[in-house]
Amino acid sequence: KRILNAILIISSPKKNNKTLNYFQECRSAYHSGMYFMERGNREESKKLLIKALKLAKKNHFTTLSYNIAIELRTHASINREKSAYRKYKLLAKTLQADMLAENEAQERYYEMAFIQNKSHKVRTNTLKQFVATLQQYDCTTPDFVKYYYSIRTILNWDICDHLTIKRDCSMALKILKNKKGVYNSTLQFFARNQALAHTALREYVQAQALLVDAEKYAPPRSRNLGILRHYQAIVALHSSDYQQAYQLYRQHRKSPFKELREQWDIMSAYLYFLKKTGHINTGKDRFSIGKYLNETAAVARSSQGDKTNILIGELLVYLVDKRSQFIERMEATHQFSYKALKNSAVRRSRWLLRILCSLPRFHFKIDRALQHHSNLLAQLKEQPIQIGGGQTTEFIPFEQLLSILAQDLQHQVA
Repeated sequence: KRILNAILIISSPKKNNKTLNYFQECRSAYHSGMYFMERGNREESKKLLIKALKLAKKNHFTTLSYNIAIELRTHASINREKSAYRKYKLLAKTLQADMLAENEAQERYYEMAFIQNKSHKVRTNTLKQFVATLQQYDCTTPDFVKYYYSIRTILNWDICDHLTIKRDCSMALKILKNKKGVYNSTLQFFARNQALAHTALREYVQAQALLVDAEKYAPPRSRNLGILRHYQAIVALHSSDYQQAYQLYRQHRKSPFKELREQWDIMSAYLYFLKKTGHINTGKDRFSIGKYLNETAAVARSSQGDKTNILIGELLVYLVDKRSQFIERMEATHQFSYKALKNSAVRRSRWLLRILCSLPRFHFKIDRALQHHSNLLAQLKEQPIQIGGGQTTEFIPFEQLLSILAQDLQHQVA
């Protein structure tokens, strides 16, 4: 028994400590009950199995609950307890349905890894099939809710349905917050995605509140907490709280996690642009465009969305510092916008680059460029902001960025 309990502790799932203790206690009671049943002590075995079942059902350990219900059904059959037999038979049937739903949802969730590099159309159609398959199950266990709503959220990011993302994440949080045995990272995932959906719809107060709320699910100095801080800085930029965004940048730009350091490096170009246009005070902090391009070269090769962000940041720096370099980059930028930004999910990036590429033609008179592209500017103001879902993240909303640029260029002309 001691060896068995030691093995169970090692092989148990890595949930939060409280849930892990419940799981260990539950499995210990279950295997102790089985031990007494094999020795012929049925009364003691029944007590331990009932205790294990109560604990397993309370914490939504579906597979373990099913196994215990099967043993109790067998126990009732041997002792000829008809009412108990019917009770545990019905419970086992219900738990089996939940277990099948959970396994199906888990399988579909892990299958998503194989479609990430497929075309947008193939990926979207496959995710729709996954959602249609899982909708037939009437299951509200935490594991099923986690997998099902995660797939729905990723699908809706693909088709830019931000209202549905808000509703789905809110529903998932409502279900999971009231249940035990839930990963904190799961709660944080849904809170963060709901916040990003609010940001895409320009509802910044709700987004910031959700990001602050999500912090309680992230361990200190963890990667997840770093991601939340990065998104808080982006929401601050969107809500024109530029100085707050800069303070977050200074505090977290030397993150121990490489991918987060790269995102902060990309943001530095936008903050330099805001400094040069007089919107923030960075003190003695310096910025070098050469260092910026060197530090972001690797991430530009690995991610299309990040490559677009780096290019926009580079063009903004050239606009306020080196017009000749801006003109030299125009042809490459023009080709990139038409070849790489065909997807409807990144059309806002394509529209912005088209407007920026037209500036030399209008002798950097941005009012004339905006007048010429008035239809694109109107669409930028109407369309949801690009953020989350693996697409290009707007560090500053593009229509807001063009407004800042117009004020700066007019000031330079004056």
